[in-house]
Amino acid sequence: MSARWLCCLVFAGTLLLVAAARADEVDDYVRSEMREQHVPGLSLAVVRNGEVVKAQGYGLASLELNAPATAETVYPIASVTKQLTAAAILLLVQDGKLGLDNKISRYLEKTPPAWREVTVRHLLANTSGIKDHLNEMHGKTCNGTSPEEIASHLGELPLNSAPGSQWLYSNTNYLLLGMILQRVSGKAFDQFLAERVFRPLGMKATRRNSPGDVVPNRAAGYVWDGTEVRNSPFLDPTLYDNADTGLLSSVLDLARWDAALYGNGVLDESSRERMWTPVKLANGSTYPYGFGWHLDDVNGHRLVYHDGNRADGSSMIGRYLDDRLTVIVLANRSDVNTGRIARHVAGLMMPALRPADRPIEDTEPRVTALVKAVLLAIQAGTVGPEPFTPEMWKDFYPAGVQGFQSALRSSGAFKSLDLLSRKAQGDARIYRYRAVFGETGLAE
Repeated sequence: MSARWLCCLVFAGTLLLVAAARADEVDDYVRSEMREQHVPGLSLAVVRNGEVVKAQGYGLASLELNAPATAETVYPIASVTKQLTAAAILLLVQDGKLGLDNKISRYLEKTPPAWREVTVRHLLANTSGIKDHLNEMHGKTCNGTSPEEIASHLGELPLNSAPGSQWLYSNTNYLLLGMILQRVSGKAFDQFLAERVFRPLGMKATRRNSPGDVVPNRAAGYVWDGTEVRNSPFLDPTLYDNADTGLLSSVLDLARWDAALYGNGVLDESSRERMWTPVKLANGSTYPYGFGWHLDDVNGHRLVYHDGNRADGSSMIGRYLDDRLTVIVLANRSDVNTGRIARHVAGLMMPALRPADRPIEDTEPRVTALVKAVLLAIQAGTVGPEPFTPEMWKDFYPAGVQGFQSALRSSGAFKSLDLLSRKAQGDARIYRYRAVFGETGLAE
């Protein structure tokens, strides 16, 4: 038995011809990943130049009902919600009703004194410094509350950093954007998006993730406990069904959203450029995040993407801007490495997008030694906060550690660790490794 892991550590219109992969090659890969990652059901869409070239479901949307996953299956899209919330805010900017550099106190009543310098732009770019109510606070002090009460509670706590000085992922930023959206437009974020985006684009399956509603084709949610797949726990909608993580969609609907981003039907060129421009920090450096999108490149090809994870599902949308190729992956299990699946499928469709799979010269063995030590400590259950930044540890512990640990423990003994790539992104350095646990199998 083996596991495939892509390990990264972060330290303080020309249309190209696309080589079509054989359908069974993509299908075989997706099914192998589902077996490897214990995924009950998954849906995939590949979109080229705004046209769907492959859309398919794999496995089961519901284990208990033996219902197959299809291209129409509806999943929680988790943090992929953020790019749609960002689009709604940019629509208000286009309407002249909101300014990106306006202070959020202009739109939110009783703004805490610590937030007085926070702007709308800071929220969109995750540079506000406001604590994350889901990952950092783990929702423990906010259960059963409204967005307003969550904001009020967090406002009593100090910022993690001065507004604009650091990029720190925080779901609270987008929860607050949902509140601003409602204050300015008079409509809840999902109602505004339904009127301005979903209905005009024919996104009939995309809607707020309200657990009490009957939603056709909705997938059941699952978790992997290290030995078996189990039903996901209940997620309090007051915490999880807001403008940060709260939408449902299908791969076909997200393909319609992707197609709309090639023209001015929803967002104009200026808004799209803003979404995909690296945030500029106060010290003049940049960070590879725009408005609701991470920014990257693969072998020199620009990639914008966002993934998402909740206890009832995982998601990924990746757009290769220069190649006009998009891969969308939705799954009904938490902690699925949807990013790895999407990138590998993109490489099957276009060989130039295949990540490097041969080790490069390791000129920093101390970094590799640290990665190995952390992986082994996670597998053994002895990892502590020392190798991580405080922010990363808060984000990673305990859910990330537990999920990673159960997967590594079920995979077998450590075999090898190879450095595949090294690059700089702003002030950060990104290292990509291939770690092999078990007797066979290598990550790609």
